[in-house]
Amino acid sequence: MSLFSGGVSNGSNFVGGPLEIYLEDVTVQVGGLGRPALDRVSLRQGAGCLTVLGPRGCGKSTLLSVVASRLAPSTGTARVGRADVAQDPLAVRRLVGYVPEAVTVPEDLTLSEYLLELARLDGLGRESRDRVEAALAAVHLAASAHRRLKAFSGGMKRRALVAQALMKDPACLVVETPTAGLDPYEQLMTLELLRSLGEDRPVLLSTTVVDDVQDLGGHVAVLDRGRLIRRLPARELALMARGLVWELPWSFRARVHEGLVFPGPRPDTVAVLAQSSPHQVARPVDPTPEYGYLVLLWNSRRESQSA
Repeated sequence: MSLFSGGVSNGSNFVGGPLEIYLEDVTVQVGGLGRPALDRVSLRQGAGCLTVLGPRGCGKSTLLSVVASRLAPSTGTARVGRADVAQDPLAVRRLVGYVPEAVTVPEDLTLSEYLLELARLDGLGRESRDRVEAALAAVHLAASAHRRLKAFSGGMKRRALVAQALMKDPACLVVETPTAGLDPYEQLMTLELLRSLGEDRPVLLSTTVVDDVQDLGGHVAVLDRGRLIRRLPARELALMARGLVWELPWSFRARVHEGLVFPGPRPDTVAVLAQSSPHQVARPVDPTPEYGYLVLLWNSRRESQSA
């Protein structure tokens, strides 16, 4: 069995096969009064990728922090396998490989020194070098093992963080904004790695790049203002926009009085989200995942305003 294949040892302490992320009515209240960062969020995720989408400030990072046991729910239940986030956060951390959004590494160390020190702290013992080599190969950084981290690009540092999360062969992987700062080739490599890891374990990630959803597959969870407004298969996200997106010449934008207007799919055009054609010269636009995402947010805001 390869290092990153199914049946990982950490997970087998809790369940026989791939474990499950389980959230029920999770609310996180940060600071004093005001809207909670997460508001009664419930979801379950077994093996596979679950991509969390939503505007900035919607609760994506808070949700991932709860699953990674960096933050306990104010109310509700959060578990990874049988380990409860609030009652046994250390057990959760043994199961979860976590890649934060902020890229912070000890720049005076080489990549190999950095990972070996983390392996020592994790108690990997004689397996440390094998784990480090396997993780570096997975993120395509083996050739840079002996370079100092201060010479790394931002994208290479982010891949180094993915490597440190993989070293313990986690039963669950949590990754914030995995493609941030990566060039197109690095993005494709990273998304393919996450997709393959999701074949036998939960992979929970957040992104602001809707195109990532198509490469990862699995499921999508859309958050807005701390609430989970929809969970659906990634392949169905585009279908949310079917029959609801229209294209108009740019010069007609002032004539649109209903719906949501944003830049169109072609130069000198605008796109309009609307229940029906906004103008007699409007033409329907083929649905895309980005349009589907916008439709879900649009419906969420309309429902909250009418409530």
